[in-house]
Amino acid sequence: MRWFVFGQDAAVIGWVSQRIPHADEFPLATAIGLAEGDKLIAGIVYHNYLQKYGNIELSMAADTPRWATPETINVFLAYPFKQLRCRRVTTCTPASNKRALRFNYGLGFQKEGVIRQGYGKEDMVICGLVYREAKKWLKPVERKQ
Repeated sequence: MRWFVFGQDAAVIGWVSQRIPHADEFPLATAIGLAEGDKLIAGIVYHNYLQKYGNIELSMAADTPRWATPETINVFLAYPFKQLRCRRVTTCTPASNKRALRFNYGLGFQKEGVIRQGYGKEDMVICGLVYREAKKWLKPVERKQ
């Protein structure tokens, strides 16, 4: 059985940080995890939030590609787009991480640039997803009457 992990920022941030070599820490971050049984299988960390500009950075990690269901993607994207009302989200990915880049592009992220040697000797690929591109993943909010 799968369930979302809310309110356990430190645990999810620590789990994601162990799987992303360039992520030493995430100051002032919020996180959502996806657990299967008693183990986390995926996590997303929201950091570098610029409220004034409606932008936040996402860092994701997973132990299995099976986590990426439409429901999970909806939950992970609803936080920045629906709750924080961001206009866009940003990811920074090592250029050698082709799997992560393919995943980002599949979600609708657009490559916006490369920071040469942004991760030491490794180039950093900057991608962005704006609200109109993310809408296909976001379910309408159900209002109780």
